[in-house]
Amino acid sequence: MGKEERLETTAIGAIGVGYNTFYGTAMNNVIDPATSGPVQGAFEPLVHICTSRQDVMNALNIDASVSVNSPWGSFDDRFKFMSLLQITTTTVVILVEATLGTTTTVTGATFNDSFKDSLTLYKQGGDSYVSSITSGGQFLAAYSFRAYDEETFESIVNSADATFSGFSTQFSANFDTEIQSITNTTSVSTDINMKAIGFTKTRVPQTANELVPFVLNFNTVPMDAPQVLEFGTTCYTALDDCPSNFSQINAYKQQYTESPSMLVDIDYMAESNLNIIANIASIYDNYSMRSADPDFSTHVTNTQAIRDSIATWRRNVDKDPTNPNVSLPTIDQTQLVVPVAQFALVPASLSREPRTGVPFGDLLEKDIPRGVLPSTISIQSDDNWITELATTYTTKDPNDPPFVKTNGHGETGGLNPIIQLGPGEVVTQIGVSWSMFTNLVQITTNRQPTITYGPGVNPIQTWSPPQNGCFVGWAGMCGTLVDALWPVWAVFYPASWGPNPPDITHRLKKGLSYVRSKGMPTLDNILDIISGWSIPMYPTLRQIYPQKGGWEGWMQVNIALGLTQGFPDTKTYREQSVWDGSNERVDLLLLCEGEPTQIVELKCESFYQDNGSGTFKTFVRAMKKDVAKIVVNGDALNPLYKPALFFVIGLTMVDEVTNYALNPTSWIPYQDAIRHTRLIGASGTGPTYVPALWLHYVGYSITDKGVLQVT
Repeated sequence: MGKEERLETTAIGAIGVGYNTFYGTAMNNVIDPATSGPVQGAFEPLVHICTSRQDVMNALNIDASVSVNSPWGSFDDRFKFMSLLQITTTTVVILVEATLGTTTTVTGATFNDSFKDSLTLYKQGGDSYVSSITSGGQFLAAYSFRAYDEETFESIVNSADATFSGFSTQFSANFDTEIQSITNTTSVSTDINMKAIGFTKTRVPQTANELVPFVLNFNTVPMDAPQVLEFGTTCYTALDDCPSNFSQINAYKQQYTESPSMLVDIDYMAESNLNIIANIASIYDNYSMRSADPDFSTHVTNTQAIRDSIATWRRNVDKDPTNPNVSLPTIDQTQLVVPVAQFALVPASLSREPRTGVPFGDLLEKDIPRGVLPSTISIQSDDNWITELATTYTTKDPNDPPFVKTNGHGETGGLNPIIQLGPGEVVTQIGVSWSMFTNLVQITTNRQPTITYGPGVNPIQTWSPPQNGCFVGWAGMCGTLVDALWPVWAVFYPASWGPNPPDITHRLKKGLSYVRSKGMPTLDNILDIISGWSIPMYPTLRQIYPQKGGWEGWMQVNIALGLTQGFPDTKTYREQSVWDGSNERVDLLLLCEGEPTQIVELKCESFYQDNGSGTFKTFVRAMKKDVAKIVVNGDALNPLYKPALFFVIGLTMVDEVTNYALNPTSWIPYQDAIRHTRLIGASGTGPTYVPALWLHYVGYSITDKGVLQVT
């Protein structure tokens, strides 16, 4: 792996400082910013239902460009906290988040020096400046429900869905009861991890019983060490006097952070995959069964090669980002796969069936991912029979207490020597004899000679572990005595490799309850993704709203990510040209084999465009202009993209603009097609008044036969 030129990153300490997106580090301040704020954010403790590592990262607001480098400050704290959770593809994390923060934003900026040369500007100030900072404190508590098969995982997800509403919901005084309900419904216990950020002198909860009152009163806790919790950046190209060729640097930044390349997301996915591969490999390693799938090392090599190619590209760009000849790395994303362990509990075959007793088995298949193995075997016998078999089992988690499975009663039996199985010691052969009941057990390990228990003389049957199998426990028939006994093997097979996450229930970033789907999204799916992102982000959107340039691009990135995660069969592209004879680009282009093309145009109300004197009509006019592209000029759509569905979707947050948009006459001649949905109602009065957030949308289909309204 090539050595990175920047091994250390610098934390963001102030508004307006430079920022290098490629390395997730603060740079020198090269601007004189005008700022507004700090604005106190609303206190609203939340509960997030996370069913993937990405969900947890999103809920914690960990920036990908920071996480793939050397995380700093609160991002380092949150990244380490996430690592404690040991998330797999079948882990459900109920995450409690209480945040107190104030946001400062840049409202205008000028360079504090004359930069004639883009490279000099980049080396001093990075590719952008920090245009918003939210600083404060945070308390996190993660309840990790660890499933070891998809059926149990689905039951936890369903129980969480029934208990909480959507990806994010408000924390309540009933939280303890809600968590206990999930535990009772699924019979799955939970691990709890807690973390406080921004507080060094305050006593934080030590037990689950202390959590609810602490979270509900978090806004009264003294904060003595506030940290940067979130930040936003703006490219220098937005400023006057930016060197003309800085656009090349911005182009590389877009390749790194935006589709179709999105190298930082690929890098993060590769990093996440390596963690999951290591976790699943540890299951095989725990039973010394890595030989069952030799592809583990191959996939690690391939995944690391993807990270290395991105690191090489990043180094080459960083040397001189004004050089237009740094080629994108060739990345085969089909190599970005994660394993699902494949194994089975296989009872040994019998030469003859036992005649009496009730069947028993010490282990279930869900015990294997936990790393359950026998550590001691204790056998009691009398003059005739084996009277009791007691096996102590341990897991690979040192925090899990050992547990004992006992079969038989042992009241009349004497205690034989106990077999202690040390690290790396495995059972290589087992022999058993029974007539009416079991009267002989012989056990051989790779470190101990054969030990015989019971009065029997010769075993009726002996077994050795099958290929890629090992002894993990017992099964048999049991009544007052051990009627019959045979070993159970854990047999391992090559893992099932597929994309991350696998095609099972997951949620979108800041989204609604949602199932990963094959094929294309419907209009309702797209609207769900938009509303699921914008509703919890509304307080932040209102803080960003006054900034020049608006927030449409930010939403576009997040909606594209939601579509990519939720509909893996659909290719989602941003800013693509689809019109013959025009270079005008559409916001989102969705392609899926065998399905009509989908084109989405997004409009987000902007302070400078839509909220000035006499400009409240411009939002509707802009949406109508997009509608006209397809209704009036549908023939200009490149035939490669026909048939197609065309959606125009907008959001408003100022009453004057919204009221005009809700008036049907404003939309003539499209008044019959436009639809409206209120996402958040207005609240407060006077200085605390917050307007409602509204969603407006219209859809059309286009074929060779013409344009039709989508109902």
